[in-house]
Amino acid sequence: MKKVNKIFIVFFFVIYLFTNCKKEEQLSLSQEYYLKNETTDTLVCKINIEAININGDLLLLQNNYIINSNEYKKIFAGNMFSENHKIKSVFIYKLKDTLNVFIKFEYGQNPLNYKVDFFNIENWEKIEYVKDYHYEHNYTRYCAYRNYYFHIDTSNIIIKQ
Repeated sequence: MKKVNKIFIVFFFVIYLFTNCKKEEQLSLSQEYYLKNETTDTLVCKINIEAININGDLLLLQNNYIINSNEYKKIFAGNMFSENHKIKSVFIYKLKDTLNVFIKFEYGQNPLNYKVDFFNIENWEKIEYVKDYHYEHNYTRYCAYRNYYFHIDTSNIIIKQ
């Protein structure tokens, strides 16, 4: 009987080790949108976002960014074209003249003073890559990144001020 008990103890110990030492993996997707200033001016960007919270209430949010020349800023994370959380308009001013709109993008309308439409995803540069993160206890997280870049370029500005 003692031999049977020892076998059961060894058997349960092996099962315990096997279940607690298994390798876990997770896959996630990160989608981010960046605005890149390729002009010689410092730009002030006001981005209006429409969001629906968990109660179904409509929220209007505004994010403001200062983007220096040849710099880019993350302006949105997630799906910019989702029904629950989307950018509605973008107003861009020159830092030295924040009273007059320099470039304007509004969903469903033609851009003001710019040749390329912000809301057409085909006008965005897309960069995709995968990165893996290794953690303790045999846990690995793989993250697929999809980054989009919209360029504010001097050549696409209609009236240069």
